[in-house]
Amino acid sequence: MKNKLSLLFTVAVLFFGTNTFAQNPKFYIYLCLGQSNMEGNAKFEPQDTIVNNPFPIFIKGVTNEELRTKSQKNKLIKELNQAALKLSNHLLGSPKYMKYETSFLNSIHYAEVCAAYGVSKFAQQTNNKALMNQLIERYKSLQNDSIAWRTNHVDGNVYGILPFQFYQYTKDKAYLDHGLFMANSQWEEPLQNGMTNQTRYWIDDVFMVSSLQIGVYQATKNQMYLDNAALFTSKYIDSLQQKDGLFFHGPKAPIYWGRGNGWMAAGMAMTLSELSTNHKYYPSILKGYIKMMKTLVDYQNSNGMWTQVIDVPSSWDESSCTAMFAYAISTGINKGILK
Repeated sequence: MKNKLSLLFTVAVLFFGTNTFAQNPKFYIYLCLGQSNMEGNAKFEPQDTIVNNPFPIFIKGVTNEELRTKSQKNKLIKELNQAALKLSNHLLGSPKYMKYETSFLNSIHYAEVCAAYGVSKFAQQTNNKALMNQLIERYKSLQNDSIAWRTNHVDGNVYGILPFQFYQYTKDKAYLDHGLFMANSQWEEPLQNGMTNQTRYWIDDVFMVSSLQIGVYQATKNQMYLDNAALFTSKYIDSLQQKDGLFFHGPKAPIYWGRGNGWMAAGMAMTLSELSTNHKYYPSILKGYIKMMKTLVDYQNSNGMWTQVIDVPSSWDESSCTAMFAYAISTGINKGILK
């Protein structure tokens, strides 16, 4: 696996931080960012028809020769940080929050939440206090807004990952209490098998639920929350993973959606990073993770990207799934799980 990945490597800087790309000069390094939707129920608004390119997308290949010296590595890191900062500022400059406004859900959209989560990780990794303070200020008013306290849907509860990021930075207990409320409500009336009643067996959920429960665990060290994430991840692997290691979007959606598989890969990697090897669910999650990673390498394009539908080469190159697969693979390599 490592030999094949040496042809091209992708790093999701904004999504999970910047500490993975400076470690090993054997890999090509890319910053890939993007958006994909298989389908959605949002209505088009006039601004959606306007082509707008407020920032450059930074995609850069780097050969082994270009990473031989410390100065070359530092130059690349500087370029990546500059690109990530531009994208961070784009979020901070957006005048409105992206929201769900439907008959069953009125909350901050997961895309807004995950973008902010990525900016938080980037700001803390690079010790950019000004950026972190700007991010906190953007969402400060939501502490007293019911839209940030919606707990009736997995995509509403995921907002809770932001208060935990802010708590880790400020130590303000109000943020801890907000995040705990979102996480605890997710398991208030569990199903008979111990799963949250928000279980719907869509692969997106593995990141949305696990990132929140793990956020609580990281803030409180309460094992119950890590157990929740492990149980949830393991059950989804058992229910949705196919023989080749990839995942259908859901039981009634037999499609290897790129970004959905990205959420699954990232969720598994995140959970494995926190679990001890003797945890009850570690073996099943590890088995599912390795099975998926091996298959993903076979579907990686010659340019290093994966496609919108993983097993359909004619579908377009998709950067958000590529970034999440890169995070998942790099986590496995750094943890010694993948060779």
